[in-house]
Formats: sequence, C-alpha cells, structure tokens
Amino acid sequence: LLLVRESLTFETLQKNGIPNVKLCADSAFTMDKEELPLPEGWLEGNTIGFNTSPLVIRKNPASKQAALDLVQHILNTTTMTVALTPHVIEPGNDDYECLSEFYEIFKSTGRVLLLPNDLNAIQYKGYIARMRFFIGARTHATIAAYSTQVPTMVLGYSVKSKGIAKDIFGEERLVLNLEEISDRDKLVAKFEEMKRDEQDLKSLLAVRIPEIKKMSQKAVDYLFELLGK
Repeated sequence: LLLVRESLTFETLQKNGIPNVKLCADSAFTMDKEELPLPEGWLEGNTIGFNTSPLVIRKNPASKQAALDLVQHILNTTTMTVALTPHVIEPGNDDYECLSEFYEIFKSTGRVLLLPNDLNAIQYKGYIARMRFFIGARTHATIAAYSTQVPTMVLGYSVKSKGIAKDIFGEERLVLNLEEISDRDKLVAKFEEMKRDEQDLKSLLAVRIPEIKKMSQKAVDYLFELLGK
C-alpha cells in the first residue's frame, strides 16, 4: 500500500501503473498546536511569518537576496511585524542559522523578530496559527499555516508543494517554483496578491481545511482495510 499525500504525485504513480496507491493528505494537517506566550514585538493580528532554508538557498543561491528584498518590501509597504520562523534545525540544514543572518540585517528596524531554535513542531505551529500571513519554504511549516487557516505563500522546490496547494485551492495558488524564487519582482507580486486576496483565501481555507483533515484521516481507514479490520 502506498499512501500519497497530494494529487500530482498520486496521478503520476497511477499513470505509470504503480499498484495499490491511495490518495490521502499529510498527517501534519491534523497535528495539534501549543500556544506559548507571544514574544516581545509581536503584533497580534498583524504579524507575518517568514521561513526559508539552507536547502533552498543551496539549490538557488540568488534566492537569498530576493528573499531579503521581499522582507524589505514588507517593512517598507506595510505596518506588519515579520517573525522569522525556523522549522528544520539540524547540522548542515539549519533554518535558524540562515534566518539569524536575516535577523542581523533587519533587527535595527524593531519590526523583525526571530523565533527560537529549541521548539517542537506543535509549538512552532502554535506561533504560526496566530500569524496574519505566512511565507515559507519548508513544507511542514506551510502545512502548519494552511491547517490553521492562515493565508500562505509557498517558496516551493518540489512537486509536493504544488500538489498540496492544488488539493486545497483547485489550482497551484501562491506557489513559486525553485527558479522563480530568485526573482524579486515575482516574490513581491505574489505577496501583494496574497495581501489583496486575504479574505478570499481565509474563506476558502475555512471550507477546505476540514475536508483536507478528513482526507488525512483516511490513511487510517486504508490501513485498517489492508489489515482486514
């Protein structure tokens, strides 16, 4: 049995004759959240989360400057606080190290904060759930946002990001591929689109996320079916 978490991969496997493939959704959609105290500088209802990763920057080095330009654009054109949000912390692939560089560049503005590097997944989700918007490269950071109905822009580097967005919205909405994320103008345009469509996105997420959570739980049904229960 292969349980596949988004439809683009599911369709590819089916077209290639792979047997016993079932479509569900990522189990992280149903993960709990834990809400820790908000850090100093957090603006309730007006904080945007930002996540990038060494993985993305290694694959497209020019994406780092484009991401910095996007953060500067947010600071220049909105009143939002930017919460730099690490999500994978491991040697050689540490979001915190990468985002610490961003923090050093922008800390003098007083509108950028860096979440700590010692939280677990449900604690990061607790912060992400209280953001107005989220921009992220890590798939499970973006799922934390989607699943708590936070409008999200994805700095995508694989088919899974596109497939997850397609399953939620019916199209690959607010997802940029690996080549696009080094284009400062495209990043800014997608951010402005997300800001413009904020209420529409929230309305769609309110309808679709309960349905996606049911898809996630179908994985259990498929396993029990396999086991004859």
